[in-house]
Amino acid sequence: MCAVVYLANILVHSENPGEHNDHVRQVLRRLRANSTFAKIEEFEFNIDTTIFLGFVISPGGVRMGESRDCPGHYIQD
Repeated sequence: MCAVVYLANILVHSENPGEHNDHVRQVLRRLRANSTFAKIEEFEFNIDTTIFLGFVISPGGVRMGESRDCPGHYIQD
């Protein structure tokens, strides 16, 4: 399991999809144990592609996301 945390952003990656829900539970338990809370409505669950800190993360790899401020250029938001 890999969990990356930056401010209010948490990314949980599991090599084995069958273990992913358990890994997410472990992260949520750790948050609760440390009296840290998250807005569940802002979470995305069971997806294979997401934008995290301006990067598009997918099964094909990681690439810079497109910025709305600079059409045609790839920069971190």
